[in-house]
Amino acid sequence: MLRSQRRGRDPPCWLSEKEPLVGKRRVNFQRCWLPVSRIGLHRRGVERVNCGPKLLDLGEKGVYSSYTLMGISLNHGVHAKVSTPVHLRKARTCYDHLAGEVAVKIYDSLCQQQWITENGSMITLSGIQYFHEMGIDVPSKHSRKICCACLDWSERRFHLGGYVGAALFSLYESKGWLTRHLGYREVTITEKGYAAFKTHFHI
Repeated sequence: MLRSQRRGRDPPCWLSEKEPLVGKRRVNFQRCWLPVSRIGLHRRGVERVNCGPKLLDLGEKGVYSSYTLMGISLNHGVHAKVSTPVHLRKARTCYDHLAGEVAVKIYDSLCQQQWITENGSMITLSGIQYFHEMGIDVPSKHSRKICCACLDWSERRFHLGGYVGAALFSLYESKGWLTRHLGYREVTITEKGYAAFKTHFHI
């Protein structure tokens, strides 16, 4: 899987295997690794002839539509260009919740222990009890989703978003399990945090 984007936007266009981009057009194209329409590429000087619908639609998840590239060589090339910086891969913020390797492992643990449903859309009764014991009261209704599976852009798997995802992040921070870096998305897991995550999530 390569990328997700909000529904309603044109699917992103990617480099055609038939004709490589060189020079200025290549530089402009490399600025478009994020989802962008054909019109958006044209405005950056990348003509439609150099782009192809090399995408498979993987369906919708929340407000996002997910795509993957067709063609192994092209797929590998793009992933090489957009590989996650090392300092962000382990743990980082995704809006108001935790993302990265640690967050994905936590999500997997929540599913395995049946505290959330396999698709991440609901908290189970045992999950409600567990979160309550941790200090998080799960409301029956809220202005945002109670929980949801959020696609992690470095791991290409899911971490937990929604109300509970944000509440967990606040809990981790208040207990000193992680520290944020002001002005940056990078998050550092403390020794205390690793010990707590091992106890609660077996990671």
